[in-house]
Amino acid sequence: MSNELNQPLISVIMPCYNREGYISEAIESILDQTYTNFEFIILDNCSTDNTYEIVKEYAKKDKRIIALQNEKNKGFVYSHNKLLSLAKGKYIALMHDDDISLPKRLEKQVRYMEDNPDITVLGTLIESFPVKWMDWVIPANAELMSLLLQFHNHMAQPTNMIRAEFVKNNNIKFLEDYYYYYAFDYKFYMQILECGGKITNLDEVLLLYRFDNHSCSSKPETQKKQNLSVRTIQIENLQQFFNEEELEHIFKGINSYSFHRDSIKRKELYEVFSRMQERDANSIFSEKTYEEAIKLYVGQKTTMHIFFTINDSYTQHLCVLIASILKNSTTLDDFHFYVLHDGCLSEFSKNDIQNLRNIKEFDIDFVEVNDDRVYDCEQSSNPEMFHTSKEVYFRYILPNINENIDRLLYLDVDCIVEDSLNKFYNSDFKGKYVCVMDDGNYNSYKYYKKAFGVEHPFNAGVLLINAKKWREDSIVDNLFFNTKIFTLSKKIMYQYQDVLNHAFKDKCIKLNPKFNVQHCTLTNTTNMTSYNDHDLHFAKIKPTIIHYTGICKPWNERGVYNPLWKRYWHYIKYTPYSFLLESKYKELFAKSLVNLYGAADRTKRHLSYRLGEVLLKTRSLSSAFSLLFRLIKAIKAYKSDKIAYNAMIKIYPDLKLTKLENYSDYQESLKVKKQLTYKLGELLIKHPFTFLFRVSKVYKEWKKEKTNEFK
Repeated sequence: MSNELNQPLISVIMPCYNREGYISEAIESILDQTYTNFEFIILDNCSTDNTYEIVKEYAKKDKRIIALQNEKNKGFVYSHNKLLSLAKGKYIALMHDDDISLPKRLEKQVRYMEDNPDITVLGTLIESFPVKWMDWVIPANAELMSLLLQFHNHMAQPTNMIRAEFVKNNNIKFLEDYYYYYAFDYKFYMQILECGGKITNLDEVLLLYRFDNHSCSSKPETQKKQNLSVRTIQIENLQQFFNEEELEHIFKGINSYSFHRDSIKRKELYEVFSRMQERDANSIFSEKTYEEAIKLYVGQKTTMHIFFTINDSYTQHLCVLIASILKNSTTLDDFHFYVLHDGCLSEFSKNDIQNLRNIKEFDIDFVEVNDDRVYDCEQSSNPEMFHTSKEVYFRYILPNINENIDRLLYLDVDCIVEDSLNKFYNSDFKGKYVCVMDDGNYNSYKYYKKAFGVEHPFNAGVLLINAKKWREDSIVDNLFFNTKIFTLSKKIMYQYQDVLNHAFKDKCIKLNPKFNVQHCTLTNTTNMTSYNDHDLHFAKIKPTIIHYTGICKPWNERGVYNPLWKRYWHYIKYTPYSFLLESKYKELFAKSLVNLYGAADRTKRHLSYRLGEVLLKTRSLSSAFSLLFRLIKAIKAYKSDKIAYNAMIKIYPDLKLTKLENYSDYQESLKVKKQLTYKLGELLIKHPFTFLFRVSKVYKEWKKEKTNEFK
């Protein structure tokens, strides 16, 4: 930068406590800044390790460092306020004792603050390390940030650069009140907004934020206290717009996580922003700011072109799907539906579909497919695909149905939609042919890796298609050609999905799994997808599109093994098939209660668990003498039960129990298997003669697992 004499002084302030392992990195990251005109005030809060000794050594080495120590431990909020009062700079830059500022942080922040004198606090984006954690920091202009801060703290405190004059003139400091203590930075921002200040973030990562199992913020007790402080501030912010009942709904639903995450239901967020705008009598936030928030997080006025392929036997399911789309839409969402069929779709079916306009108006075209190439495609001999027909190949020709549209969405009719599709539909193709989601099926995962070298295959039941690019590059012709070649080469296993995965292996965009939550997504215990566990978790609890893949359809008996089977029946009441709620649904519901929730109990009837129970009850000398007899008794009881079960299913084969993986409480059965009871019994079965020599190791491993689980 220019001559140092012409540069404003920055006061970098950093409280510290017991960070001997990290503080050197934090200090050196400031000393290595490209902007050099700063004082670096470090206040130790009576560390019990060598933290302060390290700080003093650095102070000897660099005169910009001012090393101080509290007389006694007075807490981190007190330390922050003391540092604020000591700062002499035009700008005050905050820093944590275990984070790392990137070299150009101060240079870029001070330049922005000089160019934008109306900004009071400037943060930056962050990158967490060594553990990748949920990012709550967003880039937003000052007006939008003031609105979003009413709901969440979207700032990372150690990235903040503060205009010192504003804070001092308005007598703003970090509050030490109990209710704000663990979110003192969030309350600090609200005080600044109340005094007319402006807050924003640079759209650039300029700080590495340390997050690991040793971080204070990762400890459950700290998180509870922090949540209480945050909730207190949120209630203060929002009670002028919402009543108590509405606030409860907001906090339980959309306000659990930052809006930019895929854990938020867009329709609910739209309703909250709209209601807030209606009640903003004093125009605290401008109409433009509300519109910007809605566009950023919910979407924009869009006509969505959505395609389906059916025959008469699937009319009911298409009606349910369209009803779910319409019921979860917002006023931003308009629809043009295209129903592709082979010419045998009855007028009754068409009327049933068009009657859904009583939910919301839409345009619809019924398109008879006459392309011979579709009907020339051969069916797969794979038994997993027995329920499919040649209509599955209709999706190849979708971009040619309406050549005036640049993008389109294809949905299998065994789907339902649980949220507005606006943001999903308007996803950025980034020059690729299609936006897709991973297929979590274990068999297809192995098959595609071996057959096509595809590490993470996608499921072709939900496709957001770049129609313009397909037409430009003659993709439709290529798909039919490859289908013929694959058939002749006897490569076809999953039909159209094989061809599409081969064609778009490196030419697709993978979107969040919430847009195609399949049966395997809900029941798999091993993550075989390209998604992280966090995204999969929220996809399961807040899906946008539920896809009833495989043979477990919610309208048949096997479907009740899908944890989300009832959602299909929730939407059928809005269709001409609502009468089935009084018959078919009740029948399925009754059957679901018979054995749907028995996975944990079944696991406890395993021989491993029974033997483990006997072993753990052996706690006295007298019980040790009878151990062998009690073990033999448990084995005999197990064998007797097994004989009785086998005899029963010979007479009543319908009573044969399904796989544990199909139960809704399957996860509970896995927890049973992790219990010491099960592990000891399993060890005895596998190693009866060396059991005594191995039992100590098993116990230690179990203890370690429990400790990690607690953390």
